[in-house]
Amino acid sequence: MKKYLSKYDKNNAPDYEYINELKNTVELSQYHITEENYIDFGNLFESINNCKACMGLEHCKNNSNGYYKEVNTMGDEYYFSMKPCRYKENQLKEANSSQYLNTLYISKNVLNAKLSDYRLTNQARKKAFDYVTEFVREYNPSVMKKGLCLCGPCGCGKTYLLSCLANELANKGISSLLIYVPDLVRDLKSAVGTPRLEEMMNMLKSIPVLILDDLGSEMMTQWVRDEIFSPLFNYRVMDEKPIFISTNLNPTNLQKHFEQTNVDADNLKATRIINRLQSLVHVIKYE
Repeated sequence: MKKYLSKYDKNNAPDYEYINELKNTVELSQYHITEENYIDFGNLFESINNCKACMGLEHCKNNSNGYYKEVNTMGDEYYFSMKPCRYKENQLKEANSSQYLNTLYISKNVLNAKLSDYRLTNQARKKAFDYVTEFVREYNPSVMKKGLCLCGPCGCGKTYLLSCLANELANKGISSLLIYVPDLVRDLKSAVGTPRLEEMMNMLKSIPVLILDDLGSEMMTQWVRDEIFSPLFNYRVMDEKPIFISTNLNPTNLQKHFEQTNVDADNLKATRIINRLQSLVHVIKYE
């Protein structure tokens, strides 16, 4: 059986002999393997074999150390993702409290954000504050609880509250990742064609609580919509992992943002993304 296949080889001619080999394996017999998905299933099969006799992270043979490939179905579609193995999960649990708060492209000033300093100047802020407080108090990784989508203009306190959330979670030993979305998108684009892209996507998918700051300010392209946000939201819905979001757009304009890219206008794909988000968040509109 062939070794690891890169998803960047998808433009090559299909290897029908290899496709038939995969179809005849016991581990993959329940799936419909085609010319379009055989590379993903090939990587899945390799991951299964690598993990069977693994003795720890130092012996991991998978492309991303400590992560194994998994497939989920939604209707007649397959969604592939990476999950941390038991050794990787233990490693993450053993991290000290300073490692629970992760930030990307965000000022370190967020480390000073405190719920006690958050001003409850209107009903929207109070409603969001109460929900965040309750979320931190009741968080249980085994029980899905929706996050929030905070909609409103710049300077109304959305990012500060999300920073408070990240700090409160860290104090309880709960890992979160707070990211400034426009810079994230630029970084992901620069990582195309390298293992770093998959590593970053694994991080976004697997972190217990994902916090996206300023969603909607990024340059939307077909690739960003279809290869980043769509699989990311699909995965977190299926794995019941919450997301918190701040955006300057209202829900209607956020859908239009996902609909209109640099090459097409696809209402169906945008609607699917918004539907996934509705499964993950409650919307609170700041005035």
